[in-house]
Amino acid sequence: MPRVSRTCESVRCDREDSLSVISKDLNMNASPRALKPNDIPYIIVVIGFLLFVVSPALAADNDTTALVVVGTVHRETGNFRIQTLCSIIDRVRPDLILVELDSSFFTPSMTIKPELVDASLENRAIRDCAQAHTIPIRPYDIEGRNKIYEQHNYFHLQNDLSRALDRALQDSLLGENARILMDAIIRFDDIGHSFGSERPEIFNSAACDIAMESKQYYAGDGMMQIVASVPSLKQFAEFCKFRRNFWIARNDEMVRKIVNWMDLLHPKTVLVLCGYEHRYYLRSALEKLRAGKAFRLKEYWTY
Repeated sequence: MPRVSRTCESVRCDREDSLSVISKDLNMNASPRALKPNDIPYIIVVIGFLLFVVSPALAADNDTTALVVVGTVHRETGNFRIQTLCSIIDRVRPDLILVELDSSFFTPSMTIKPELVDASLENRAIRDCAQAHTIPIRPYDIEGRNKIYEQHNYFHLQNDLSRALDRALQDSLLGENARILMDAIIRFDDIGHSFGSERPEIFNSAACDIAMESKQYYAGDGMMQIVASVPSLKQFAEFCKFRRNFWIARNDEMVRKIVNWMDLLHPKTVLVLCGYEHRYYLRSALEKLRAGKAFRLKEYWTY
């Protein structure tokens, strides 16, 4: 159990024990009575004791960085616009914003290059909101992300795989297990698109995190099993393996950089903006690191 949680738990126990004693001594379970002058010194002592017990936990909480991971969509929808994200930024009031970009998108002064601002909704929101409030922004994606995609012919192979899968389905080339896996991939793709069209509190929910974790499992491990079982799809085996491994490597690097920025800049509140399908991975990995680091995970709607 994380250190802060243990502290808070012990505070709750100490406080409950203290209140039990107070109730007995002041007969608080009996019918109410007016305070007497000689009660006041005792009450002052009790309040002082409670502050002594509770304040270390509050201090521990205040000494840690609040880390707020917010899933986004990269293009405007009917339920998520630039102003929606600006409202979240204004609500959280972070000391640092981390964006799903690598350093090639940034100028030497750590602003997003003007010619790349229109590349995503997040970039435009930062231009309209974060920079107006002079909130520092930093990149945390894996270095050379787009070059890696180009070097591996990623999007071309992805399109070829999709067409080959359509043909294999039409020609009934998939065995029973492959059909089950393919059905799961299609269903979770649909679920993912449905979440992405919703309001931000929906695609930042635990339900969405669970669904996106399942989606990525089937898109990665499930797809590898499918192509391995169908002769006409085996040409995509290396691509599917790379796609799965790059998803893991990219998210792991994101987590490493998030922690590094916190260690380097010591912000009180960090807002991490990520595509909502990354949120489950980042939050899960960061939660595992909490025991050895001075940060706590929070949700934007708690502000």
